[in-house]
Amino acid sequence: MINKFTRIRRFDGEWTNDYLEMEMLAIQYFKEVYIHDNKPHRREIDQLLDSLEVPCITEQENLDLAAALTDAEIEQALFLMKPNKAPGPDGLPAMFFQKFWLVVKNDLIACIKSFFDRGFILKELNQTMITLIPKNQSPEQFKDFCPISLCNVIVKIILKVLVICMKAIMETIIAPNQNGFVKGRAISDSILLASELASELMTFIHNARKVKARCDSSNNAMCDNGFLFFQPQSGIRQGDPLSPYMFLLCSNILSCMLHKEEQDKKLQGIQFGRRGPRISHLMYADDTVLFFKADPQNCSSLKHILDKYARLAGQVLNKDKSIVISIPNTPRLFKRIMSSTLGAKTSNKLGKYLGVKVDNRVNSA
Repeated sequence: MINKFTRIRRFDGEWTNDYLEMEMLAIQYFKEVYIHDNKPHRREIDQLLDSLEVPCITEQENLDLAAALTDAEIEQALFLMKPNKAPGPDGLPAMFFQKFWLVVKNDLIACIKSFFDRGFILKELNQTMITLIPKNQSPEQFKDFCPISLCNVIVKIILKVLVICMKAIMETIIAPNQNGFVKGRAISDSILLASELASELMTFIHNARKVKARCDSSNNAMCDNGFLFFQPQSGIRQGDPLSPYMFLLCSNILSCMLHKEEQDKKLQGIQFGRRGPRISHLMYADDTVLFFKADPQNCSSLKHILDKYARLAGQVLNKDKSIVISIPNTPRLFKRIMSSTLGAKTSNKLGKYLGVKVDNRVNSA
């Protein structure tokens, strides 16, 4: 099936099928998506990090990460790639480099080692094509499409090498509340915990965060008949191997912020049994479930955390995918206050979490 659309709804609500107009609407929309207007000062970020108990790597782990790159590591990264995945702007899939490895080996290794030595790569190699994948059966606007970046294989190898290095340390530096992309942790852990916690007498909010795509110092291209380039300024790039790990490092700060609020007695999560631990949140990549006591202090503390994190990280709440769910005896007025304060819709049940139904009970309105 070919992913193609013949018309799009403009920002004013009217439809257009003019190709040039659709092209410009796409560029306009994604430029806005990839721009963070209110960039925080580095000092403010440093102050936040200093106030949190953020896990750090050891001196030996730091030395291992900074060790010189070997030819074997580059070759391993290339041959771990699927050969037939969609190529980047140069049109060359991983299969080409794998098939002719003996021919391109020396030049490819020299190029990649040069990047790690100098921190510089030709902008032409770092250009990215964006392909749009529909989020639903009837997409109308560009917000209904998920932008996937198609990178050149040389850039993918660089990113893959970094991923291999990072995998070894992720388990020790990422909070146990996060179960995505960390070796030894499974999606089923989040599903089972969410199902158990959903039955507890507390309030929880399902907060699916919008991940904005990014290519640092790269050009993105919207293409059909030709290319239209633009320079992204924020977000992370969906489609390259490193993006999930970069996202986990950022979202780990949100987890640390929530833990600090718990330690300061400003946020109260759900307790697992009489002597069990309290849990305030579960994460699987960008899917987050927050559990908190339904009172003004907890609601205000959570709002403060989400606002501060959004301002410093640039990851904003996706109101279309966020819901607030409360136990039946929560006063209706406070339900409306929570919904208004957190900027999320109310619902009677969580329904599906990570593709699995975890709460089939319907609460009273």
